[in-house]
Amino acid sequence: MRYHWELDSGHQISIDNQGAQTVITVLQSSVGQQQHTSSSFTTGTWSVPPEMTLTPTGGLVKIITASGESSVQIQGNSIQLRSSHQSDRQSSCSSTSCRTAR
Repeated sequence: MRYHWELDSGHQISIDNQGAQTVITVLQSSVGQQQHTSSSFTTGTWSVPPEMTLTPTGGLVKIITASGESSVQIQGNSIQLRSSHQSDRQSSCSSTSCRTAR
């Protein structure tokens, strides 16, 4: 099931669980143009629907799976996954690049 939120900044966030993958899309609309960023992370199947908390600079999405809890921080068009899974991975993505650190 896909979930949508709109931030005060005008960014629209869409999050979907496709099997073990969590797909997050951030859409920013301004007069005459749209910019979107999309990232996919291996989180596992969600145990409960994701929760969005608004922050002063964007939003924080909490994802709970059988493997543990992950949080995704969204600031502008930047998407960063912080995982509390056993691998303790961190991934950072923006509209131009994606990197994973262990």
